[in-house]
Amino acid sequence: MRSYKKACGNAVIMWIVGAFPIFFSVVYSIIDKDENHNSIAMAISLFVGGILATLVMSIEHKVRLKNYAVKSRADILLLIVLTAFFYMLCIMFIVYRNVLSGKPDGGVAEVIYLVLASTIAPIGEELIFRFAMLTLLLIASNGSTIKCAVSIVLISVAWMIMHFPSSFARVAELMVAGIIIGFIYLKSGNIIYSITFHITTNATVYTLACFYKQIYAREYLFYIGLSLFIVCGVLLLVRLNSTKKNEAFLETGRADESESIIAT
Repeated sequence: MRSYKKACGNAVIMWIVGAFPIFFSVVYSIIDKDENHNSIAMAISLFVGGILATLVMSIEHKVRLKNYAVKSRADILLLIVLTAFFYMLCIMFIVYRNVLSGKPDGGVAEVIYLVLASTIAPIGEELIFRFAMLTLLLIASNGSTIKCAVSIVLISVAWMIMHFPSSFARVAELMVAGIIIGFIYLKSGNIIYSITFHITTNATVYTLACFYKQIYAREYLFYIGLSLFIVCGVLLLVRLNSTKKNEAFLETGRADESESIIAT
């Protein structure tokens, strides 16, 4: 049995590895005061951090990305996209009602940021928090339901902190999203599903933000979104349960069990 406490320590190290490139974006923000330029630098830093975390996982822990980026089912991908979309539609009413401007105001730089924030930034975050950090904890959990649940919550807390939330509503939204993504990753063992959910949520909120006045004028959209979120979420759970379980998180199911994944 591998040490769960040491796995937590290794996860913290992976957090530091993934966050290291952010240091350079902070330095850049001191030089360039343009908010959109800084946001672009942050998105790129997150992606680079994800690549670094992936390399360290392969070299140091013998955990390779290809084992967690397996062939995806089209029906599950569709349900993930729909679940994420309707989730964010609900969140628009709960969290973002008083913080949206309604239209881009930074020109080309802001458009570039929105594109990067909807693509490479979510990929980087998922590689850091779900593929690197959560994988180490789930492997150390070795199938324990309680430890798996604790692992998902812990990584969701770390992910929430990284976003520097400014309100309790934002904290709650990030925690719920993090737990959903972590659960999808646990049930599927497929980081592609996690990335798909994350990309969809980011792209949805940035897109709907441009139409927030029209959305808020139609309160019934919240109830429609909530109903469809529940329906799609249940269908997604059923589909995930019907797929062949990925044993990548179980020590007994790993082909490279003789190799050290978590130092003892």
